[in-house]
Amino acid sequence: MEEEQAFKRSRNTDEMVEIRILLQSKNAGAAIGKGGKNIEVPRIDYSASVSVPDSSGPEHISSISADTEKIGEILKKIIPTSKEYQRYKGSDFDC
Repeated sequence: MEEEQAFKRSRNTDEMVEIRILLQSKNAGAAIGKGGKNIEVPRIDYSASVSVPDSSGPEHISSISADTEKIGEILKKIIPTSKEYQRYKGSDFDC
């Protein structure tokens, strides 16, 4: 029993994590928003660090740093900006 408890991860939701998202260049502009609005909101509302550096290639790597609960909320706001999401909006994928 003690061994099982030793391997359990902490549920401390204040722990900062970083995720990286690979965006197609055509979606990067929408994720950033006009004047950077879409990445400024998570910075202010969630005290998160959000970056989408310029890339000359077909893809951008976006990074988001925040606590685990806030990252989920940020993704809920960013994902609907992608063109692929707009195409499948309202579809049921049995998720």
